[in-house]
Amino acid sequence: LAIPLAYLGFSYWALVVAYMAEALILASIYSFIARDYLVRPSFDMQSYRDIRRQSLGYSLAGISTFTAKYIDNVIVARLIGTAELGIYSRAYYLVAMPANLFGNLNKSVVFPLLSKVHHDKARLCSAQLKGYALTAALALPTSAFLCCFAKEIVLTILGQKWTDAVVPIIIFSAVIYFRVGYRVCGAVTLATGQSYRTASMQIIYMALVASFAFFSAPYGVNAVAFSVSGAIATSFFLYAAMTCRITGLSALDFALVHVPP
Repeated sequence: LAIPLAYLGFSYWALVVAYMAEALILASIYSFIARDYLVRPSFDMQSYRDIRRQSLGYSLAGISTFTAKYIDNVIVARLIGTAELGIYSRAYYLVAMPANLFGNLNKSVVFPLLSKVHHDKARLCSAQLKGYALTAALALPTSAFLCCFAKEIVLTILGQKWTDAVVPIIIFSAVIYFRVGYRVCGAVTLATGQSYRTASMQIIYMALVASFAFFSAPYGVNAVAFSVSGAIATSFFLYAAMTCRITGLSALDFALVHVPP
């Protein structure tokens, strides 16, 4: 949908419409699949009171996550240009594909494990370490591969006219581990019911991405890619420090899990 709209001259609105259409189509599919389990919406005060405290934190986290996901694209489009947005967004999402794959795989493995042992600090620390170890084993080789062969990947997938995306791809590839590791931290706070800590970190992440992208925009797409990658890495270390305090994991153990045996 985005391609024909862009061809017709809708500029960056083609991406906006495509994202909205994707959300609408997915919601329709899920509603159809779950039609036998859906009930008529109603409001129950007792149920609201039971979930109000936890759900508010997760709602704030969800809004902040969504904003952080797209705010850099808005800044690039408004301050640099729509052509540069195309380069930036293609580089970002090309790297996001393996990162999201590893992140979802990691979450499906690590979160259930953390949830089962969240009352036992020792086992919780062990599960957290395994999550970081799995993340490093998956993300670091992929990151190195993409950094080394970014040009060949661009020429193969996007074509000769997209060579300006090579440098942003290399920059984003360098922080794949931090993007996936951030989800491990999120799994820890989710498993331990720390909804407001989750929300606070997502708000910090959103603020870092927005501010770093805004102040680096005058220097071009590569500068924005570098600054946003810095925001991702900074957010990971802040989130990791928070979750290590929650679980009691020492900084030394956290560092050693990233060292090859």
